[in-house]
Formats: sequence, C-alpha cells, structure tokens
Amino acid sequence: GKIYGQLLENGEIGLKDKADIMYNLGNAEFKNKRYEKAQYLYREALKINPGDKDAKINLEIARKMLEQKHKKEQSYEEVKKELDKNKQRQKENESESEQAEEQERLSAQKEAESAREKEISGKNMKDVQKRIASENDRDKKKELARELDRQKQSWREAERRQLESAKRQKEARELKAGLEKKMGDLKGEQRKLERKLKEAENRERKNYGKNASGENSFSRDKTMDGAAEQKEAGNSIGGAGRREAEALSE
Repeated sequence: GKIYGQLLENGEIGLKDKADIMYNLGNAEFKNKRYEKAQYLYREALKINPGDKDAKINLEIARKMLEQKHKKEQSYEEVKKELDKNKQRQKENESESEQAEEQERLSAQKEAESAREKEISGKNMKDVQKRIASENDRDKKKELARELDRQKQSWREAERRQLESAKRQKEARELKAGLEKKMGDLKGEQRKLERKLKEAENRERKNYGKNASGENSFSRDKTMDGAAEQKEAGNSIGGAGRREAEALSE
C-alpha cells in the first residue's frame, strides 16, 4: 500500500503502471472485504485502461459481493421493527406470567379449602360412625347411615377438588417457569437487536455523510497488512503482480 501510494503521489509512473497499481490496490481491498473501495479502484484502473479484462471481471464480482453484503445487513428501520416486536412480546409474556402466577395462587387457595372440607367431612364421618354404634333404634340407625353416606360423598368431592386444584397449581407453576425462560430468551434477543440497531444507525449515518459529501474514494496512503503487503511490495510495477479474478471470490 505505502509503496504504491508514494509512487502515485510522486507521479513517477506511467499510465499503464498506474492502472496496474489501481488494480492491485483494488484486489487488496477486495481481500479485506471492502467492496466499495475495491469497486472504486477497479473503475479507476478501467478509466486508464478500458480494455483490462481482469479489472472488468473483478469489478463485477465486487459489485455482486457488495450486493450480497447489503442483503444481509438490515436497515435501521427493519431492526427497529424487530426490536419493537420483541418488546411487545415481552409485554405479552409478562402479562401471561402474571396470569399464571394468579392462577397458581388461586389454585393453592382452593386446594387448601378443599383440604379443610375433607378434614371436616372426615371428622363428621367418625362422629356419625360412633353414633351408629351406640344407637339402638333401628330407624335412627338408618337415618344415621344415610348421613354417613352423605359425609362420605362430601369427603370424596373435597378430595377430587383438592387433586384438581393441586394439578392446576402444578400446571400454572410449570407455565410460569416456561414463561420465565422465554422472557430470558427475549431479553437476550433484545440485547442483540439493540447492538444491531446501533450498528445500523452508525452505518446509515456513515452512508449519509458519504452521500452528502459526494466522496467515493479512500485514502491512498492506507497500508495493507501481513502477507498481502509483502506480496504487493515484491511485485514489479510493470507486471502488476495480478491475481486471477476467480481466486478473489473464493
């Protein structure tokens, strides 16, 4: 990057070499996934050398890659809509959780009431059984037997209600636990969406600034790092050290 930049600034090269340098810099930007800058450089190379087939091919590849990148990047409004939906789902989840908690409370209350009713019926059954055992009158014994059946039926009904209330209480508790997990997932999703929203906001602000200033170029004194710069520095200016266009997209 630096070597090419110095040559371009000093005007020490001819047009063909300048076109080759633009092409190589475009390849470097492409490799770093800076497709907009790569397109600009390929276009600059083609302005000087319109017959450069490699530059034409790479320009088209860079255009397609940038198009794919933009499809993956959601706009600020799209992310905002997703975030609003997430917050709405959290409100709905919170409402469902409150209902489940109320259901659990009511079921626990009914279970306790049924348990007390069952206890009373049980005591009444024992009392009636004692009275039957001590009663000598046949008709009174029959009446007490009918009373004992009523108490037994009452006891069974109280037990049935107690079991149903315990079941509903368990279901409400399980529902509440599921909703709490769902709320945790929604909050995690919210944090991700907030980060994406910030990224989209910064991206759109950057694009707005670029469009407002009419700038499409980039600083020519930026360097490439690592092996890419070593390869670039080792290439001769005339040969341009070109890479095949197809290899860039791999």
